[in-house]
Amino acid sequence: MRPIIDLDFPLFIKWYITSRCNLRCSHCYLKDYKQTAALDRILPIVDFLGNNGVQGVVLIGGEPLTRPDLEQIVEHLTHYGINVKIATNALLATPERAQTLVKSGATRFQVSIEGASAQDNDPIRGTGTFVQILQGARNLQAAGASVALAVTVTRQNYLSIPDIFRMTDELGLKRIKFNAFIPIGTGSCLVQGHALTPAISAEVSRVIAAESKRFSDITVEAGAFHQIIEFSSPKEKTGPTLGCGAGTSSLIINSDFTLSACDMLVEQDRTSKEVENPADIGVFWREHQLFKKWRGQLRPDESPDAASFSDVHQHGCHVAYRAYGKNIFRYGCK
Repeated sequence: MRPIIDLDFPLFIKWYITSRCNLRCSHCYLKDYKQTAALDRILPIVDFLGNNGVQGVVLIGGEPLTRPDLEQIVEHLTHYGINVKIATNALLATPERAQTLVKSGATRFQVSIEGASAQDNDPIRGTGTFVQILQGARNLQAAGASVALAVTVTRQNYLSIPDIFRMTDELGLKRIKFNAFIPIGTGSCLVQGHALTPAISAEVSRVIAAESKRFSDITVEAGAFHQIIEFSSPKEKTGPTLGCGAGTSSLIINSDFTLSACDMLVEQDRTSKEVENPADIGVFWREHQLFKKWRGQLRPDESPDAASFSDVHQHGCHVAYRAYGKNIFRYGCK
C-alpha cells in the first residue's frame, strides 16, 4: 500500500460554476441541472484562491457558456495568473462568443465529443450535435484558443479511437483527452451497452499508445488508461502518491458552494455545509471528514463509507474501482 501525501492547500480547482446545461447527455453523472453560482459569491472566492497560490482552475458545469458573465469570471481568475481551462460542449461557441472569451483570457478549452462520427456522438449528446460541436471547436480555434477534444471511452466507441486521432489531426487540433466511462449518475442505466471490461481497457491503452506514436504532435491525456501505457513492469510502485489528486492536490467547488473531492461524485459526496466565507475553503480542506476520507485517514467508525476508502489512490480511478467492483485498468500489466 503506497502512502498518500496531501498538500496544505489545493493547487488545482474544478469549479461547477453552473449545473445548467443545454444538453442532456445520456451518460452524464449529474441529475440536477438547476443550480447556478451567483457572481457576487464567485469573485471573493477567486480572490481567496489567487492569494493562496492556486495554479489552475477548470470551469465546468453544466455548460459554462450558458453564463453571460463567464468572461468576467475568467478575467478575475487570470488577474492572479491562474491558468484557466473551460470544459464545454461548444454548441454556444459562436464566432462572436469565442472572440470575447479569448479576449477575456480564456485560451484553453476542452470540447466534449463522443467519437469521430455523428453515429457515435449523436445518440449520446443529441441529434445534430456532432456537426455543431465541430463547428464550435473550429470557432474557438479560429479565435486563437487551444482546443482539446475530450472523449468518454465506452464499449460503444472504443474501436473508433484511431478515427478520433485522424479527425483531431484533420481539424488541426493538438490535444485529446480520453476519459473512461464509469456507470454512475444517469450513466448507471447504460451498464450493459457501455461498460468497459479489463480486456477492453487493455486494448484501449494499446491503441492509444500506438496512435500517439503515429500522431506524435498530438498531446494525449489518457486518464486511468495511462498506467498500462507507461508501465511495462508488473512491479508495484512503493513511493508516496497524490493519487488522482482528489482530496490531495485538487478540490471541487460545487454550484451550490458545497465542496467535493471528486468531480464525478459531486451529487453524492459533498460537504453538508456550503462555503459562507472564502476562508472556509481552507478550513474544510484541512479538517473536514470528507477530505480526510479521500486521504485514507478515517477509521471505519468515523464515517459510514470510510472502510471502502481504505485503499483510495491505489488504483487508476477509485470511483471506477468502486463502480466496477474491480480495477479494470491493470489488466495486461502482468
